[in-house]
Amino acid sequence: MPYHRISLQLLAAIIAGAIVSGLITPRVEAHSLDLLLPLIGLLVTGLAFTAILQRLSGGSLQYCELGFVFGGIVLLYGAFPLASLLARGQTFTVLDDVRLYAAQPGSAEIAAVGWYYAIFLACFAIAYLVTRGNSTQRRVELPVPGLDVIAATVLLLLLIQIFFLAIEFLFGGAAAQGYGGRYRAYLHLPRLVHQIANHLDGVILTLNLLLITALVTRWNQARAWIIGWLVLEAVLAWAFPGSRTRLFLLLVGFVISYHYLVQPLKLRSIVTVGGLGLVFFLALGVWRASGLAGGAETSGRLFAGGTEFESLFINAVDLARLKESKLTDEIIPTLYFGDLMRLVPQQLLPWVKIDLADWYVNKFYPDYAKLGGGLAFGAIAESVVGIGIADIIWRGLAVGVGFGLLQRHFARGQVSYWRFALYLWIVLLSYHTLRNSTFTLLPLFFYQFIPAAIGVLALSRLLRAIIATRLWR
Repeated sequence: MPYHRISLQLLAAIIAGAIVSGLITPRVEAHSLDLLLPLIGLLVTGLAFTAILQRLSGGSLQYCELGFVFGGIVLLYGAFPLASLLARGQTFTVLDDVRLYAAQPGSAEIAAVGWYYAIFLACFAIAYLVTRGNSTQRRVELPVPGLDVIAATVLLLLLIQIFFLAIEFLFGGAAAQGYGGRYRAYLHLPRLVHQIANHLDGVILTLNLLLITALVTRWNQARAWIIGWLVLEAVLAWAFPGSRTRLFLLLVGFVISYHYLVQPLKLRSIVTVGGLGLVFFLALGVWRASGLAGGAETSGRLFAGGTEFESLFINAVDLARLKESKLTDEIIPTLYFGDLMRLVPQQLLPWVKIDLADWYVNKFYPDYAKLGGGLAFGAIAESVVGIGIADIIWRGLAVGVGFGLLQRHFARGQVSYWRFALYLWIVLLSYHTLRNSTFTLLPLFFYQFIPAAIGVLALSRLLRAIIATRLWR
């Protein structure tokens, strides 16, 4: 399909959405209409993106493709809070997030953030479709990695756990219980140890994804191990509530790996698995915030009146108010250069680096931060605090171009184990663009994926050398 037709079709879909919204306008109250319009914009853009992506894929939509997954993430994070607020009549009580109850924002304030999501999704969709072109990867013929790779991955996970046990023994409390326990313990570690521990948390996730990929390539022999592992993770996540990220990404990583490496999944299966996964994800959040679970804390209850999606949405609404009060000017340089600066260790810089999420929670909600609580940031919040609509446009276009180029590269030529593992890692961690910062995948790649890959390659080579030496004896 010619590239100019992509933009025209997307524009036509948006215009159609505007016509539909115009037809229903007289039936909707004014304050509800404010929220309904950006919701319609998000849904229409999402449907148009899906339809055009399906045409570019030869009529067979690839549900596990990077752009489709990320577009769905943006749609979910933007549409869910708007629909939720509409359903409850935009009333905020003591049971809601404390920021909503205290500020009682108007529908126009909330709708403005909704339009940021809609514009970001539209810009991302156009840039991704144009850059991606007809690059489609269906089933992947992946060389099966050796047992030495699996053994090296497991051994590295064990070594990292030993490292954390050593921290607990030497410094005390690093294995504190509860959702914010480890975060509070990290604050008292020496800077270098803190930095290493923080990055190793991400390396653990990467190693888990490498392991699930390697096991799926041996599906017939390893299916019982895979299913048992995932069930155990789900049981532990429910019994000891904490971060849901590890479990959720493992489950999604398994689904995507199975889709590409074993058997393509049908839409019915994707919807069923995705729906059940979303319900379980939200239920875990409610269970964790309720305080009924044994490992839960009360530190975040004031900020846990809604879901993960609503919390992130509220962050942007709150930051818009703070910007109007001139309380966010100090972080303007970090909005545009922070991700590059994260590549440089703090010890090598003459100034203190600012982590936007840490800055937000520590500056405006210090008591919550001391309890180990955290608040996300991401591309929408960066644009709200930055130069507004122009900011969201270029960020959406930049992410679309970047992800489109990655998709073209993945779909071209023979796919190796490491090439697929990197693609899977990018697909799964793409949500950080909305939760952390626009280009956060760059420092995460250097400090999490590369160390994990180097560690597995080096250790697997060492294992092969040891085995070869013993065989010669």
